[in-house]
Amino acid sequence: MTALLRIRGLEAGYEDLPVLHGVDLEVNGGEVVALVGANGAGKTTLLRAMSGLIRPSGGAVEFDGQPIAGEPAHDAVARGLILVPEGRRLFPFLSVGENLTLGAYGRSVRRDRARTMADVLELFPALADRRDQLAGSLSGGEQQMCALARGLMSKPKLIALDEPSLGLAPIIVDQLFGLIRTLADTGLTVLLVEQNVGEALEMAGRGYVLEQGRVTMTGSGEELFGDERLRSAYLGL
Repeated sequence: MTALLRIRGLEAGYEDLPVLHGVDLEVNGGEVVALVGANGAGKTTLLRAMSGLIRPSGGAVEFDGQPIAGEPAHDAVARGLILVPEGRRLFPFLSVGENLTLGAYGRSVRRDRARTMADVLELFPALADRRDQLAGSLSGGEQQMCALARGLMSKPKLIALDEPSLGLAPIIVDQLFGLIRTLADTGLTVLLVEQNVGEALEMAGRGYVLEQGRVTMTGSGEELFGDERLRSAYLGL
């Protein structure tokens, strides 16, 4: 497989607080990769650094064969690298349809926006029924679906999901993971940061464990799920 995303020696943090310490990570085209770890391990910082929301202090990030470390976030989006952030970050006083439309603001995807909208709403029928409803009035699960749908409006090559199941009821989590599996089955490349470690590793072909800003374990999802130390630390088994 060819690496769609390649991260080497990534260092990043906030002002005088270093968070990542030489992280290496790869995501090949068409695969699902899980990134798991405790709160504060640096998972969100890694996503923000690779997608241009913060500037790395060291290391390299390549996407689709091109160096992108330090590029602004809108350039990463234009290349097809999409981050669905923790907390959804919708525009609550805009409608569902308006939020989705904003996901297709890039020049390369704007002309096909109507067709893309139809395709996305077919995947999310609950959103189709609420297209004119204010995004802030949706349930938590519906808001997460809207955030994911907005990301898909950009026609991503890789979509990174930051804690998509956070705060959702178990039945909604099951629906959400079913949708992510459907997207993966279409060939979409997925980098999944998820507090539900068991679900994430079950879905992922490969995974990384991040601890205190460093990758401490990597392997197939099955290998990591079967590791006694990981099961004890993250699954309570």
